[in-house]
Amino acid sequence: MNAASAGHPGPALDSAGRQLDQVRLVGISAIGHHGVFEHERREGQTFRADVVAHLDTRRAAATDDLAHTLHYGVLAEQIAGVLSGEPVDLIETVAERIAATVLAHTQVVAVDVAVHKPQPDTALILVVQDNLAKGASGQAVQNMNLMFGMPETTGLGAPALLP
Repeated sequence: MNAASAGHPGPALDSAGRQLDQVRLVGISAIGHHGVFEHERREGQTFRADVVAHLDTRRAAATDDLAHTLHYGVLAEQIAGVLSGEPVDLIETVAERIAATVLAHTQVVAVDVAVHKPQPDTALILVVQDNLAKGASGQAVQNMNLMFGMPETTGLGAPALLP
């Protein structure tokens, strides 16, 4: 993932340097019980997420086949499920969980997530992650492992580290 500047993600590129396509889901909302204050946990509040999934949609466009792209209806339901799911103290945690949910879709290469709380003067949390262990990068690791006589999945199960 290339970032133009901190907090402002730039275009995600594929291995050939081509800008990836984007699937944008804006304004997904659900009531959640996240926050550090007792009233936030007790009463809940409406959280909103904006998500940009970066992927290559050329094959889907050429074949008109949903199997070759991201089903944004399913993804929207999954994101709402995270927003309304297990309460956490920090919306940063909510944003990271949404990013992990999006990246579980193997065709997604990178994701930008913004989570909004309803109160005024509340910071917008933006998370940018990539999916380097999947797609062509994951295949390259698998091929290298096989070439060197190692188990095919060596190194693919490690958690991703962000700079």
